[in-house]
Amino acid sequence: MSREPVTYPYVVVLRNTHARSVRRIGALAGTFAILILAWKAQEEGWRYYALVLAVVSALFIRNLVRARSDKTVTYWPVLMIAGMSLLPATPYAWAGLVLLVMAAMESRALRPQEIGFAEDHIEMTGASRKRIEWSSLSNVMLKDGLLTMDHRDNRLFQKEVDDLDDEEYEGSEDEFNAFCRAQLSKAAANAQ
Repeated sequence: MSREPVTYPYVVVLRNTHARSVRRIGALAGTFAILILAWKAQEEGWRYYALVLAVVSALFIRNLVRARSDKTVTYWPVLMIAGMSLLPATPYAWAGLVLLVMAAMESRALRPQEIGFAEDHIEMTGASRKRIEWSSLSNVMLKDGLLTMDHRDNRLFQKEVDDLDDEEYEGSEDEFNAFCRAQLSKAAANAQ
């Protein structure tokens, strides 16, 4: 059963605070992949695995160069290629599986978390989707690049946003806050 798509008047993108750590782990896993591929290539007589090693090494070096020039890098292609090539390798299939899982986890961890604000609910993306009803909140505010959602059960959600400097971001903090106040007022009126 598919849900009808919702158009969100406001979408807030949260700053990914752990992206640097994720990339460091990806670089470490890429180094591990190159070492395993070099070992396997040496065992097999440098045929198939030498080609895979060359491709993986070239992608890995490209990422290192891009990282030095402060460009965004992802290591999932390196991990994916290395992992797929090691899956059929008899004693190293476990390493291939680990690399494939790490590739999937990296791409998921680097995806920015978005929060969509609709008239009847709020939806958060991330590891899983979470729907929040306006009636469960007492306040929502965006101020100085910080999104604050105060729940009625005394939980507080506060994160830095990433899209205030983006040209695609339309609307001001005042417009967003006015929209949220209106939705909170509607939810409070419906609860009575």
